[in-house]
Amino acid sequence: MRPGSRNVLMNRESGLLLIVDVQEKLAASILDIEPLVKNAERLIDAATRLNVPICATEHFPASIGRTIPALKGKLLDEQIVEKVHFSAALEDGFQTHVRKLQPQQIMVCGTEAHVCVLQTALMLQTQGFDTFLITDASSSRRASDRDAAFQRAGQEGVRLVTTEMVLFEWMKRADIPEFRDILALIKSQS
Repeated sequence: MRPGSRNVLMNRESGLLLIVDVQEKLAASILDIEPLVKNAERLIDAATRLNVPICATEHFPASIGRTIPALKGKLLDEQIVEKVHFSAALEDGFQTHVRKLQPQQIMVCGTEAHVCVLQTALMLQTQGFDTFLITDASSSRRASDRDAAFQRAGQEGVRLVTTEMVLFEWMKRADIPEFRDILALIKSQS
């Protein structure tokens, strides 16, 4: 894996959107799952429109199920990587995917914030990637676990961001052809 550049702003040209383990059997027990899924959908739609590579992980899908249909329907099969490690960064399939794409920045979201999302973000950060954790598209079963994960990630240098921050930073300017489509996604958050 290639180390990041320590950019302050998120950049679509060198970025990767990583959606961690938003799976069928786990989703029902996740706090605020509906807004999480809506934000993940917006992120996928914007990434697709802006040509930002996407990767989604499925943790031990034989037990936890596949990616929920609302997200899976927006992804290509080759964008989904199965894993058994809590940190996707330790998974051979994910490492292969990342080596092929060569991102400098990785924007991470998903479930559970205090387990797989946190471990993945921390490991990516230590591997030298500019790592951003999208807080309004990440959660856990309990608020205390989610909040502790965000606090720890921030203390370790992972940047905490929101979906809207990601979308505006990916666009950079208002005169791009995709602006109206992305703005419609932003307005649909209200």
